[in-house]
Amino acid sequence: MKNFLRRFFLLGILVVLILSIVPSVYATSYTLYEYFNTGDDASALTWAQNQTGQTFTTNTTLLHTITQVRVKIYRSGAPGDLTAYIYATDSSSNPTGLPLGEGTISGDSLTTTTTGDWYSIILDEAITPAVNTKYALVLSAPFGTSDTVCVGWRYDNASGYGGGGAEEYSLDGGITWSTIAANDMLFEIWGEPALTVLGTKVFSNFLETGDQLFVFPYKVLAGSPYTMDSPQNYFNMQLCTNTTIVAQNKLPAWGYKPGSIYLRASQAIPLGGALTNIKFVGITGSTFAGTSTTYTLVSSDWAGGDKELIDAWVIATASAMEDYYVVTLLEPHSGKFVLNEAGSEIFYTGVPGLATVRPDLFSIVPPGTEMPAKKTHPTTYQDTLIGNFGAKAIAAFDDIGNLLGVEGTFVSLAFWLWVTMMAMMVLGAATGHPIVGLACALPVLFIGVKMGIIEIVYVALPGFLLGVWLIMKWTIWRA
Repeated sequence: MKNFLRRFFLLGILVVLILSIVPSVYATSYTLYEYFNTGDDASALTWAQNQTGQTFTTNTTLLHTITQVRVKIYRSGAPGDLTAYIYATDSSSNPTGLPLGEGTISGDSLTTTTTGDWYSIILDEAITPAVNTKYALVLSAPFGTSDTVCVGWRYDNASGYGGGGAEEYSLDGGITWSTIAANDMLFEIWGEPALTVLGTKVFSNFLETGDQLFVFPYKVLAGSPYTMDSPQNYFNMQLCTNTTIVAQNKLPAWGYKPGSIYLRASQAIPLGGALTNIKFVGITGSTFAGTSTTYTLVSSDWAGGDKELIDAWVIATASAMEDYYVVTLLEPHSGKFVLNEAGSEIFYTGVPGLATVRPDLFSIVPPGTEMPAKKTHPTTYQDTLIGNFGAKAIAAFDDIGNLLGVEGTFVSLAFWLWVTMMAMMVLGAATGHPIVGLACALPVLFIGVKMGIIEIVYVALPGFLLGVWLIMKWTIWRA
């Protein structure tokens, strides 16, 4: 029973730990953006080649997606499928080109009350319109046959929507269009923010004592053709205190992804000091210039130096991204979850250095992972060594250094220190004073460690073997 309670308590701690670092906004909730939804007093009929549309203008700075539209409509007879399209507009504010997005519902299920009702039409794929740009919402009922088998779309004939758009109609299936400036169809455009930061966590002692790593999941849901171009041409990620930009990175990837900003210890900002923000800002001169979003940090966002919390943040963030995209980014490994190949690539791109600092989070090491730089020594003995021992000896030192992750000069210096130490030991043994020889040799070894020429880990095993040898010599062999 005690073991059960202990495990239950530890499980509770783990759950609280994970929940504490999950960003507070992960659930997808759709928002109403552009709309005109009151004041209707008449209807426009749609069937066969007769199509009806409404132009609308997006917000000047608020970048968002279009996931669904709502229209106030009714049916007469059984008109069949009703399709809603989103089009770009030309210089005359008429629909133009191929549809940017579309969605279909059954027109036969609509109300027959001529005052209409509101119906949602979900797009097959979300689209991201540009800011401050005019688009057209078009309804088509191609299987309708007449004004008695059609779909009616309610409108206001008093220019209620203003200059942002107006009714469009086509009598030839969308080949040519005409505008009725006084009429505005009742419509709503729904979506989600296409530029947002979903929380932030700050971890310290990531690469060095006192440094700071700011990590944040974000959504930058730009549509085609922008996703065919590098996101670094469009957005900057900024860390700001009050109005001062402390650090800035380019956007690493489009979509719902992780991002990060790193500060060395010398750049670190005080905990709870000036107002601290993570900002995404459209680059001047780009399509998204003037668009921005800001997340203001709160005290609970400062997570400290426990690297286990970084692991929990990664797993929680990847799990939320899995739900959003309906993909798999995690896989079980040795009783815990790690990033699979796709997840590894995403987090390696979004949080540089993570694969090196927390390698156990990754099922693979993504291509191009930078390993820590080899240690170097200010003094090189290559020329002297080549002259005395030849290039083959130097190549051997370099090969050993590659295995150990250090420069060949370190290996050569360590070699000479060992030779010196062994010479002192042999000399002491030859004169009948092995303990004195050992005592004289040890300072040479420790000097090498202190100077950084020999890593302590390289001393541990030989030192252990030497200790075993001495113990055996003074006990078993002595007997």
